[in-house]
Amino acid sequence: MRFLITRYEKGADTPDSVVDVVAMSLDDVSELLGIPPARFTDVYPLKGSHADALRRLIGIGLDLDHYEYFIEAEAD
Repeated sequence: MRFLITRYEKGADTPDSVVDVVAMSLDDVSELLGIPPARFTDVYPLKGSHADALRRLIGIGLDLDHYEYFIEAEAD
């Protein structure tokens, strides 16, 4: 399983960026979102509370003033 962070310009219907986050494990994502690993089955929005944790974990910054971000799992 791999994880993707998809970025949408606010108000847009199509993504303008998708990042494969190979550095994050299921346990990392579950802890970040507060969801048990067995229940991670959907697409989840990333909010301000996630921004600092993502920067620390994998060095990705989120521009929440201009974009909306979502994280999802994809089968390998």
